[in-house]
Amino acid sequence: MTTLAIRGGTVLTASGAHAVDLVVRDDLVDAWCAPGTAPDTDEVIDATGLHVAPGFVDVHTHLETVVAGVSTADDFASGTRAAAYGGTTTVVDFVRQGPGEDLLERLGDAGERARGRCATDYGFHQIVGDVRDTSLAQFPRLVADGVPSVKLFMAFPGDLYSDDTQLLRAMRRAAELGITVMVHAENGLAMEFLRERARERGDVSLPWHARTAPPAIEGEATRRAILLAELAGMPTLYFVHVSAAEALDAIADARRRGLPVFAETCPHYLYLDVAELDRPWEEGANFVCAPPVRTREHRDRLWWALAANDLSVVSSDHCPFCRSTLFPPERRDFSRLPGGIAGIEYRVPLLYDAALRGRLPLARFVDVTATSSARLFGLHPEKGSLVPGSHADITLLDPRGVTRTGASDHHMNVDHSVFEGLGLRGSVHAVLLRGQRLVQEGRWVGPTDHGRFVPRRLGTDLYDRRSVPGGADSDADAAVGVDVDVEADGSAVMRVDPA
Repeated sequence: MTTLAIRGGTVLTASGAHAVDLVVRDDLVDAWCAPGTAPDTDEVIDATGLHVAPGFVDVHTHLETVVAGVSTADDFASGTRAAAYGGTTTVVDFVRQGPGEDLLERLGDAGERARGRCATDYGFHQIVGDVRDTSLAQFPRLVADGVPSVKLFMAFPGDLYSDDTQLLRAMRRAAELGITVMVHAENGLAMEFLRERARERGDVSLPWHARTAPPAIEGEATRRAILLAELAGMPTLYFVHVSAAEALDAIADARRRGLPVFAETCPHYLYLDVAELDRPWEEGANFVCAPPVRTREHRDRLWWALAANDLSVVSSDHCPFCRSTLFPPERRDFSRLPGGIAGIEYRVPLLYDAALRGRLPLARFVDVTATSSARLFGLHPEKGSLVPGSHADITLLDPRGVTRTGASDHHMNVDHSVFEGLGLRGSVHAVLLRGQRLVQEGRWVGPTDHGRFVPRRLGTDLYDRRSVPGGADSDADAAVGVDVDVEADGSAVMRVDPA
């Protein structure tokens, strides 16, 4: 048994800042102590002048995946290592099921590729790109395997797109089982119509990426998804990568009615402007993502929504591509680009900078980058928290430091930075995963394969299911019986007994 004390720092939580010392025993937080009263331990970290935060949780990444025929630049090894450099100790990645593919085979393949290669702890969400009887019948097995969240696409006809009937079917099954439904909300049919007309005119330059996916496209799909979810029995609904004020209005309206509707945004929507698409192709293509980046008016609304809790999470949506894959002459058509932004390493530093500059309270910074992510997706309190008994995932932040955001400074396997030259206040000083130090003052000092698969529980502790208007009289997970078995190596495996 090994012990560690972190002394002299200010512990940041979603509820506030605390002048306490932390004691870690093996891989768990053991106790909070008044300053200077921690017992003798095997090792002591002097955190004087530092912020001591829970290891950050990124619930939206795309590692080792293929978009528009091109593989993302970061695999599980490089992507999780970059995440740790940026203060993140747990990632939840998306497993893609395309048309005709078996849901569980795709999940099993992702598990095999990730096992033994991750620097951080990790979990999975399951993309359902082929809503059919076979896929829906496999939903209980997802819960059993610790993957109680599915993602549905209202965009990309011919690939991952689900029509309203498919959305209803999947949402109803998810509501029966207590599974969280994540939605990419853009009206795919309307967007494809606009893009076909643009291609017919020869309007294939980068600015047309945003012009053919205007904010109204996102707003309409968001409202429709909420309506369909209500018709389906209202599963927990989570909107990914919200970028537009119209979508925020729909989400806020639903939350005012007491519905279990949650949403995230991403750093690129908080910091980047649609004018970036006016750059020469070799530069501007780096800024193509779905939905597109928006104008300052939308960015300002996103910041306001974060403060007002209409947005619950900031995730990276890390989906990196290198210039060599983006710019062959035959791909100089915005609609053929494998869009995506690299941000897994910069998510926490960008939001920490915002907190240090007063744009977000420090407690809210921790909430949207760690605690609410863990609470929404069945990881809390083991993750996203520093309460005794939680995993000793700890990130020490230096408010006096500086983070450079250039392509030569990061550890992501991508040859550019969309956040180039920002010069952020604050820096990641050290990162511990389950008590094991990974990063120290910008140097990798730990193992690169310390990450474990973390099975997630059903539901969220951010609301009581019984309070949902018209909802069930019992908890959302009443439809299934879930047990957690502890394996010989200490890892946890969830088992399910379908009702």
